[in-house]
Amino acid sequence: LVLIFFLTGRNKGSDGAEVYYPGVYTTSVSFGSQALTVEMVMDSHGIQSIEYAIPESISSVYPLVEPTCSSIGKQLESGTTTSESQDTASYLLRAIELTMEKAKR
Repeated sequence: LVLIFFLTGRNKGSDGAEVYYPGVYTTSVSFGSQALTVEMVMDSHGIQSIEYAIPESISSVYPLVEPTCSSIGKQLESGTTTSESQDTASYLLRAIELTMEKAKR
């Protein structure tokens, strides 16, 4: 449901579709004392790609981060919204939401 909210948003063009400023946007999420960076490439209609900069120290302490990042990417492509790791996914989805907010017109 959270992902659907992010993708439907409030800023609509004349045809009812989301309108974004094209560009590259980043947001950092803290995992303990380390930060994971979410980088999104946006066009005027939405997300074109998402990449994650995951420090090795996060991967070793939080082993679900990498598979959850991969899962979220696949979910965005397919339109589904399930996750094996709800807590980790909520952090990452929040970062995606904040990044999309930066790009909204």
